[in-house]
Amino acid sequence: MCRLMGFAADRRIGPQDAVGATAFDEFIELSRLHRDGWGYGVSEQPGDVTVYRSPQAAFSDPQVSALRENRARAGIVHLRWASLGLPVREENSHPFVAYPDGPIAFAHNGSVRDHAEIAFLLDEEKRAMRRGDTDSELYFLLFLQSLSQYPDVGDALRATVGAIRAFAPVASLNAVLLTRQELCVVHSHTGMRVPTIDLEEACGSRDAVPPAHLNRYFDLNWIERPGIVAAAHAGLSGDWEPLPPDSILRVRRDDLGVTISAL
Repeated sequence: MCRLMGFAADRRIGPQDAVGATAFDEFIELSRLHRDGWGYGVSEQPGDVTVYRSPQAAFSDPQVSALRENRARAGIVHLRWASLGLPVREENSHPFVAYPDGPIAFAHNGSVRDHAEIAFLLDEEKRAMRRGDTDSELYFLLFLQSLSQYPDVGDALRATVGAIRAFAPVASLNAVLLTRQELCVVHSHTGMRVPTIDLEEACGSRDAVPPAHLNRYFDLNWIERPGIVAAAHAGLSGDWEPLPPDSILRVRRDDLGVTISAL
């Protein structure tokens, strides 16, 4: 399980500017729980994405200064809490990036227990692109395969989610996606139960579990301010709005136009 954040802006900013300094500090603090790696995909221009990834916990990693210092017009941030017994190594840190028609960066929150089934859906080319062990990377590769069939990102995301739901009806498929045209946020966690016992054990007690984790662990929120649109997990300070269940938030990078549609 993981934490996600994404933003797009009409000027060069950092994620702390996108969500607010307090909320960003709260987000980084969550890496004491989600401590199995972090990553930042940042785009200064539509045709360029730079990815920073580490298997270390963000709160103690000196490289996390890149998050605060690297300003851009769009970015996605990920904190990893390894699930399904998957190893902690850089190849399993998000975001993943590929270049089918310009760069695409992708990060996922959730788990697909029967994720080997995703591999069976991939063609030989996409299977050969795999570098790590995660269900999340397979999800991304299936999206890339769908994108070759459905040029519209929203249609490709719907096809991908539908294909996974066919064999894994209970799964969190929350994701943030950055292309040269837009920022997309998938909000879909059908049937998932909050991992209450895991959270309490990892934090030492129920009282130590971070805000919103025990009741809205998989929920995503979004916020729109002058020249900025951002999305993140529930529980951060600020005037956030909840995303509807099973929806896609799409933010055009050229004019920050926002659409929210059903999956």
